[in-house]
Amino acid sequence: MKSILILLTLLLPIALSAQFSINGTRNIKVKSQINEISQIFVCENLDQKSVTLSYSYPSSENNTYSCWYYQKGDTQPKAYTDFEISSGKIIFKTLQDQTAYGVKRNNDPITYIWIFDYKQHQSEIESITPINTDNDNCSMLRLYIHANENSLIYYALSGYNQEVQREFQIDYNTLKWSEENKDFTTYTKSITKGVSIPETYLEEPPLCNTQFTLYGDQFQTSFGHNKKVLSDYYQAEKVTSVAIATIVNPSKSNIKTNNDITLNEYISYPIDNTDSPIDIEGSAPLNIDFYAYGNTPISVTNTWEIASDNEYMDLESQYTNPYSESSFKFNYPFRKAGTYYVRLINSSSGNQCESVTNSFRIKIYDSRLDIPNAFSPGSDGINDIFKVSYQSLLRFKGWIFNRWGNQLFHWSDPAQGWDGTYNGKPVPSGVYFYIIEAEGSDGKIYKKKGDINLFKEQ
Repeated sequence: MKSILILLTLLLPIALSAQFSINGTRNIKVKSQINEISQIFVCENLDQKSVTLSYSYPSSENNTYSCWYYQKGDTQPKAYTDFEISSGKIIFKTLQDQTAYGVKRNNDPITYIWIFDYKQHQSEIESITPINTDNDNCSMLRLYIHANENSLIYYALSGYNQEVQREFQIDYNTLKWSEENKDFTTYTKSITKGVSIPETYLEEPPLCNTQFTLYGDQFQTSFGHNKKVLSDYYQAEKVTSVAIATIVNPSKSNIKTNNDITLNEYISYPIDNTDSPIDIEGSAPLNIDFYAYGNTPISVTNTWEIASDNEYMDLESQYTNPYSESSFKFNYPFRKAGTYYVRLINSSSGNQCESVTNSFRIKIYDSRLDIPNAFSPGSDGINDIFKVSYQSLLRFKGWIFNRWGNQLFHWSDPAQGWDGTYNGKPVPSGVYFYIIEAEGSDGKIYKKKGDINLFKEQ
């Protein structure tokens, strides 16, 4: 290139938003971190004669333009002469790797772009190796990457420089929980953020045995070269767990509260920093099936802990089983009033890694028993049956007598009651007598007797 200043007086537009573009080869634009360079172009191959750089602008008033370039080590720009003007464009015809090209309009500062010929700077990936260390492989995994990055560095005239960051992609198989299937399913996880050479740390190690695939940088991928290398098979160590609590035949209570059970299935996932309990409340006896899921065969043992405190210092029960079809589930009937905490702990072989779910916080209501003193059998659907109001009763017995002491009715389910008949026939209006005995979830013993006023509908 000749160092001759060429002034271009163009009867064409002032550039409200003049643009550089490259034709004749695939290229990727990268944001510049140096103010005097507006953009970086990474080109697939500059060897082709058809490759040109264009500076375009709309037509308008007379403007004077000049073309410039500089390279690494230059402290002053040089005039660029190998150009042509065509259809509102200044076309730079000969381009070089690691060179800044610019256009100056009138007395404005020069607008530069920087060009790389990627053919001269290809990264060469050679291997990716997962490294087992004595540290915590349960929550982080180190990958060693052997590659030649061949740095992409661009410069300002002052000598200040920046590097274009290459982005490598790593793929590996792992597991995720499927709400639909109620199980862990395999999927391929791809990461680019945080991939660095020579060491990369995975904050989400795989949950299954897998291979790691390392792909060439974003330029190789975009240009269709698709270079990749595979690691040896990695034996996973990280475990995970999911716990499901299913209410089995919730105990009935006709004393309504704001926290009556509306769901019968609750799902708990591994703790993230702190325990976030999942609340379940109900009347005793509350019968719950607990299901344990883990990333078998990595997770080989599950332990259920039931405690009366959220620190699990005071254990009510503990169940530990190796994984098998029969040990995925266990049943626990909550019969005593109070608050309980239940969690699942999954462990790998030798308890090297474990996963703990958020707790189920289970509140069992105190008992209550209220007995009406009148009812009016009939067909209007209002107060037709003599029934108690109750909550958290573990045992119940009731008897109805007439004034002569004859038993007319007996029942053992507090949800049931007397419809005012004996041997299928309505009894007359009058006073009758009840005896009721019950035991509550809080250990309270109820022994009640009293009168019932039976009124016939008019």
